[in-house]
Formats: sequence, structure tokens, C-alpha cells
Amino acid sequence: MWMNRGFFLLLLLVGVLTQVQGWGNRQRAVVPEPPAPVQSPEPLPQPEVWTPIEVTGLVRLVGSHPFYQIVVSGQGAEWMVPNEERGLLMDLQHRTVTLRGEELIMQSPPSDNPYQIRLTLRHLRNITILEVHPPGP
Repeated sequence: MWMNRGFFLLLLLVGVLTQVQGWGNRQRAVVPEPPAPVQSPEPLPQPEVWTPIEVTGLVRLVGSHPFYQIVVSGQGAEWMVPNEERGLLMDLQHRTVTLRGEELIMQSPPSDNPYQIRLTLRHLRNITILEVHPPGP
């Protein structure tokens, strides 16, 4: 037999002296409680203030079917058009138009995280087409 008494005693002695888990000392391990979940601050309620605006911009279709959105891009911003008024601008894609409507600006709440981007969403409703500009060269 390859395992003699001396080797077995040496293994037993090492296990007891080093308190290998499962040999000798069977005390229960102390497991710390998990930290409480971090709760983000409640976003501040934003009042819905629709302001009249006149916009000149390019009508674009953003996204893919079935989740597409009509967007008017111009004057350094983009306005999302609600689904109810999508049909009004659907045939004017890739054309520059001047619109009159009501604008709602929504911003994400500020954060202490310097790497978090603060989003600004602009919505446009009650749209009236004032002018459809001719296609450019």
C-alpha cells in the first residue's frame, strides 16, 4: 500500500494545525449582510408647459418598423412628432419644412455623476405646416 501511517498522520496534523474547513474546527463562517440597495433620488415632477413655437427643419424618419418616429431636425435641436400627427408629415420625408405648433421640453434630472449625460427631449404637437421648401441642389 502506497499510503503508510506516517504520511496519514502528517496529513491529519497539517489539517488540524491549519484548521482546514471541514477538518477539526467546525465553526460556522460569519457572512456579512449585503449592503442596502442604493436608492436613486426621486425625479422631480416636471410641469407640462406647452409653448408656441415656429420651427424650420428637415423631416426625418428615425428607427425601424414597428418602432419608428417622425423627427424634425433643425435650428440645433430635434423635435419628436406624436403618432397622432405622423400622417401629416409622412409624405414630407427628407424635405425642409416650416411648422407652427406647441413645444414641450423635458429634461432628465441632474445627477452627481459627472459621466452621466443629461438628456433633453423636445416634443411637438398641434402642428400646422406653414411652408414646404423646395429641395436643395
